[in-house]
Amino acid sequence: MIHTQFVLAPDGFTYLGIKITPDVENIISVNYDPLVKNIIEMLDRWSFLPISMLGHINIIKMSILPKFLYLFQSIPLPLPASFFSTLGKTFLALFGTINALDFVLIYFTCRMIGEDLNCLI
Repeated sequence: MIHTQFVLAPDGFTYLGIKITPDVENIISVNYDPLVKNIIEMLDRWSFLPISMLGHINIIKMSILPKFLYLFQSIPLPLPASFFSTLGKTFLALFGTINALDFVLIYFTCRMIGEDLNCLI
C-alpha cells in the first residue's frame, strides 16, 4: 500500500470557499442555498435601518453581488429559474420599505448627470 499526504474525501471538500461534492447535482444546493439564507438574514436585519434608496442599492452592489459573482464565476453550472425569482423577491422586499419620493429623486438625479437608471441597479 502506498502512503501519501493526500486524504480521500468521500463527502467532498472545500476549496477557496467552494464546496466540491462527488455529485454534480449537489454542488448548487450545497453552495448557493446557504448563501441565499445568509443574504436573506442580512437583508432582514438591514431593512429596519433608516437607509436611503441609494444606500440600499449600494448595500446590494458592494456586499451582496460580489458574493454571488464569485460563485457564478467559480461554478459554471446553470441555475434553476426559481433561484433568480427568489432573489428578485428578496431584493424587492428590501426596496418595498422605501417611499416613492426617494425613487423619483434618484431618477431625476440620474437624468441630470446623464445616466440611465439601469446603471444603479
